[in-house]
Amino acid sequence: MAFSTHTVRLKIRTCLMFLLVAFTSLLASAQNRAAAQTRRPGTGTLTVDAPIFLLPDATRTPFATLTAGTVVRLLTREGDWYKVIFRDSFLGDRTGYVLAMSIRVGDPPSPGAPESRPPASGAPQRSVTTPPSRTPTRQALAPWAERGDFRVYGMYQATSNAFSATTTLTRNVEQGSVTTSYAAVRPPALDIGGRAMAARHLAVGAAVTWMSRDTRGDVSASLPHPFFFNALRSVSGVAADLPRQEVAVHGEVSRLVPIGRAVQLAVFAGPSYFHLRQSLVIDVTANETYPYDTATFASATTVEASRSKFGYNAGLDVSGRIARRVGVGFTARYSRARVQLPATATEDVTVRVGGLQLGGGVRFGF
Repeated sequence: MAFSTHTVRLKIRTCLMFLLVAFTSLLASAQNRAAAQTRRPGTGTLTVDAPIFLLPDATRTPFATLTAGTVVRLLTREGDWYKVIFRDSFLGDRTGYVLAMSIRVGDPPSPGAPESRPPASGAPQRSVTTPPSRTPTRQALAPWAERGDFRVYGMYQATSNAFSATTTLTRNVEQGSVTTSYAAVRPPALDIGGRAMAARHLAVGAAVTWMSRDTRGDVSASLPHPFFFNALRSVSGVAADLPRQEVAVHGEVSRLVPIGRAVQLAVFAGPSYFHLRQSLVIDVTANETYPYDTATFASATTVEASRSKFGYNAGLDVSGRIARRVGVGFTARYSRARVQLPATATEDVTVRVGGLQLGGGVRFGF
């Protein structure tokens, strides 16, 4: 009887150990499956148009929007969010967060393959066709506009900046005048600028434009006679090598508009600050001999004047990507201000600065 009792106890212990080992194995298997699902859930398909965020926070601004039907790779699930990898037509594979309720987990069906759905109560079963997966066709931001960009452009002055100025002179106790027509100069200009994203499709930035070149002036003067009043003598000539330098700082508020998959349009406007340095003709030296009834032009007396003035600017910029963080762009900017240059102690000369500038160059994203 004791032997039978011992045998029963031994069998019970064996069964309990077997059950314990089996339960432990099942628990470990379940944990491994859960961990594998957390580490690499696989793929998923967006069921609706969904914004993509850098962090799992819906209050932030999304950096892209994927269309329904887009297939993504699932990395991990964090609460109500999936961390996913999606294919960007500009930058290749990118990582972001999307709400889990926007994703159907599992491999996408083949194009044209029917997807079975449970029939409604009393209704015949029917199948629907899931559209083929598509890559994103609408980008929230341009490739180099996620945070901002830096550009180096070459510009061409399309409008004329020619002007005329008249100053008075006193000679032989009588007043005369000097009128100079300054020829237009259209030197190449260097434009360096950048912008940073302030909101979705809205950026703020600044640009500095610099151009410098010598110009010429056609001089016409009326010189008083050394012996007689009201007997002005006319002389004319050319004043060459008159330096002109114009520097402008443009503030820009830009509205960014994606066009297709590879092009972005920016419409911008803002204030401008101009600094102009210009050589002005204020007097002439004449060749004259007795009886001084006539005179000829010998040279011009010039003074270098400079002054600054606020104005405005507006324009368009079109850019496209050629590499991961490099693009090319073309711009048209119109800016304007009027600067009063001090020619003499009592006279100012009005000069227009700015104008229409066209150009293009390279953009670098960051």
